[in-house]
Amino acid sequence: MLSKSEQILFNEPLSGPSGTVYTSKTFRLEGYTFFTLIATLAATPTGTSPTLTWALQSSADGISFTTVGAALAAMTPSNLVQATVYGTGTTQGAISGPFFRVIGTLGGTNAVFPGVFAEVVAHA
Repeated sequence: MLSKSEQILFNEPLSGPSGTVYTSKTFRLEGYTFFTLIATLAATPTGTSPTLTWALQSSADGISFTTVGAALAAMTPSNLVQATVYGTGTTQGAISGPFFRVIGTLGGTNAVFPGVFAEVVAHA
């Protein structure tokens, strides 16, 4: 199986008011059909009810994006690891592409996520 990994964040701090959105750069599908979004937290987040909710979005033109699949569970102090598969036959479904990006939305009050890792692994 061929695969390719795209690093989104590498031990990066994320913080801000509720609703703050981190947006990755835009990627091309490049013929891959299955993708795994993997996110981990190196340390426990702080703040009042801190959450970080990821989404993978696809686009036909690289400008207008729509979220693929159902909403993902938020990362919290008790949920430090998340892996979600996208593709035909998966719960999240296929990415319609040819472009995609990843967004992470902060929730809670004074949310601070001190060490965030995120990557997308593409599989042929």
